[in-house]
Amino acid sequence: MPANDELAFAQAISDLLDEPARRTTMGLLGRARLEKQLSWEFSRQELVEFYHRMIPTAGS
Repeated sequence: MPANDELAFAQAISDLLDEPARRTTMGLLGRARLEKQLSWEFSRQELVEFYHRMIPTAGS
């Protein structure tokens, strides 16, 4: 979908309203991504690893 294309966005929403199975699939995929890639636990681990790489520790 082109960026900032309100008509294309409206059409995509309309298409989803007509496809309950696709909505369900997208919802499940979105939930899984949220839990595995966007959760605080995942983000926290990534952030801590980043800081470990950027900030020298004593004795390094």
